[in-house]
Amino acid sequence: KPLTISIYQRTTSSLEDKSNKPLMRYDMLFTLQDLKRSKINRWINIAAHYRPAMAILFGQRYAKVNVENQLLNAVSSIEAYHRRKFKNTVLDKTKWKAKKKRLVSSANDADRSYLNGVLQYANEKRLAIRLDEVVKHSGIGDNLIPNVPLWNKYVRQFRNALTHYDPAAPEEITD
Repeated sequence: KPLTISIYQRTTSSLEDKSNKPLMRYDMLFTLQDLKRSKINRWINIAAHYRPAMAILFGQRYAKVNVENQLLNAVSSIEAYHRRKFKNTVLDKTKWKAKKKRLVSSANDADRSYLNGVLQYANEKRLAIRLDEVVKHSGIGDNLIPNVPLWNKYVRQFRNALTHYDPAAPEEITD
């Protein structure tokens, strides 16, 4: 259904100080009353929820960014979006706590602290899963990405090569 929205916008570009004057309807784009009773409020809340992911992605459109940073920003944006849109863990919290406790307690005393640290984020989904879920959710896989598993593999390889420096790795990764 179409929704009629009244928008009030100032039409002059005066730089006068309005700090001592109360705002009038013609000074505002939207009033609080407009926001409370319209779908604009929902839109603003959704935009705020996904702002970190969108800021990473669209931030590079307004500055010159090299191709390597474009890739890192795009992947970071997908990860940030995925964390807000989808379930972030592999196992539910209680099952993971029990499994982690079992794994840590099975290690010798010297290794428990190390293993506990290593397992700190082990219940989070890996990048491969995040990429697949976002592509599947978006519906662009068939049209834009003909071979999603191969694309996923290359995105992860390039991202890891840029993020986790390895002097033994080939220097050219943008083949």
